[in-house]
Amino acid sequence: MKHSPRSKDNSSNFRAGLGRRIRCVRVALGQTQETLAKHLGIARQTLIAYENGRSEIPSRILKRLCDDFALDAGWLLLGDASRPMFAHHEAKAA
Repeated sequence: MKHSPRSKDNSSNFRAGLGRRIRCVRVALGQTQETLAKHLGIARQTLIAYENGRSEIPSRILKRLCDDFALDAGWLLLGDASRPMFAHHEAKAA
């Protein structure tokens, strides 16, 4: 199946936005790339690729971020500014 250029742009934009929000979460939690990557069981370079929008993030990683840090999935996935970053207004301890 061939993808149109617009489809590729939308995918790139989605990954870039999601990556920015992951970086935002990491900073809000006071974690380094190294500590968050270790928590998620991935290499630091993989996290960097996610944060920079260069790699697609597996759903298991997104679920783990939401579960472990009480993130609002709507905010994380869609960038819905009307929703808080944290589902319960406070992150769980890492």
